[in-house]
Amino acid sequence: MAAEDALKRLTLNLAELLQDRMFRTDVSFSFGTPHPLEKEAGPRLNIFLYQINENPAFRNDEDPRRAISGSYGSPPLALELGYLLTSYGQTKDLEPAPPIAPLSGESLAELDAQFVLADAMRVLHDIPMVTRKTQRQRGSGGALLDPGLQTEFESIRIIPRELNLDELSKLWTALKDDFQRSVAYEVAVLRIERRTPSESGAPVLQRTVAARPSASLTATLDSIAPELAAAAVSVTLAGSGLADLSLQVVVADALGSGFPDAPQTLAVTRDAAGVHFNIPNDPAHYMPGPKLITLQTTAVPGHTAGSNAAVLRLLPAITGILPNPPQGPFDGTVTVTINGTMLGLVPPAVPPPGTPPFVSPWTPTLLFGSYAIPAKDLDLTGLPATLKATLNAPDPADPNAPTAGQKLPVRVRVNGVESQCWKTDPVTQRLIMDPNLVFTVT
Repeated sequence: MAAEDALKRLTLNLAELLQDRMFRTDVSFSFGTPHPLEKEAGPRLNIFLYQINENPAFRNDEDPRRAISGSYGSPPLALELGYLLTSYGQTKDLEPAPPIAPLSGESLAELDAQFVLADAMRVLHDIPMVTRKTQRQRGSGGALLDPGLQTEFESIRIIPRELNLDELSKLWTALKDDFQRSVAYEVAVLRIERRTPSESGAPVLQRTVAARPSASLTATLDSIAPELAAAAVSVTLAGSGLADLSLQVVVADALGSGFPDAPQTLAVTRDAAGVHFNIPNDPAHYMPGPKLITLQTTAVPGHTAGSNAAVLRLLPAITGILPNPPQGPFDGTVTVTINGTMLGLVPPAVPPPGTPPFVSPWTPTLLFGSYAIPAKDLDLTGLPATLKATLNAPDPADPNAPTAGQKLPVRVRVNGVESQCWKTDPVTQRLIMDPNLVFTVT
């Protein structure tokens, strides 16, 4: 059960979820009645707790972990919360595409606000339920759910609430502010229980220690962090039985793609922060995609036991881009060299006539922002460590075609996963775009 500060904790946790999963890392958050600031310093998302209802189904229902369902005891306060998300944009670094340009600063800020709101809605669509197992994807990782909410019996559910035009008009009239684009969500169920003094038990008259054999002969894997990692990146294990000195990590292919063709055993490392492992840069055995991670121990000599499995998404990685700094025009005069790990494999030979075409999942796609470099402009002979591309003029009809002045994050997609183009700011510890992996179109 949560304490009296549960509303504050849940509201902040909702903002932390959005901050952790949104594509935009420059968005700030505010709480309370939505209204534009006189001087917006940057894009902002306002989270307003505008409605609180008691859940009638749980009003007389005791916590099932403490009493039989339907019996009357001391039911906690069960709440359903209504949140209103309102976005605000900025005009800085926005360049509208012709023939709409030029646009006013107000129009540019409105378009940026729509981008921010759609980004937040996508996160809440992807993560409709926050549980104790929901992990952070940025920063140092770990559980996303606030410690004060982890004792909840039920998961925190985030449900879109459809407000028609009449309801929205009444709501904004009550707020006494100009109408802004906004979206409503219902978050349920939050149970709040009063703090009660603990009762001391009776004195111990006889001490008895019962020794029972463990039902498990192996370690148990609860989670891994991060769940997306490139080769040689340290992955931390969480679970029980990790102190066993015979502990090893077994990596297997999750989709039958042949990498690895047989399960591979890896050693673990230990330090004050925990137990870790990493997948080596070994393209003969590993290529990007989902991998099954299990733990293996030899608790009894001659007897090997395995644990439950977790999924690790192995990513390609870009370690450098030439020219440096990465910039140039898309006119056929610039050749970009991408260096990295597990960037893909040279595609197989052309199939004989009459044979159905085969697209290898290991053939990489090079992305500049949302623009995919055409396959004919790629030089794949240096794979898996090097990928070259000639930046020819794009098709003018392509809506993602690069234009002068754009700053485009560079990624490589292999087998359905993409390399990461961000890093952790050493001062703020927040994720930011890696300037070494951003290409400026001149």
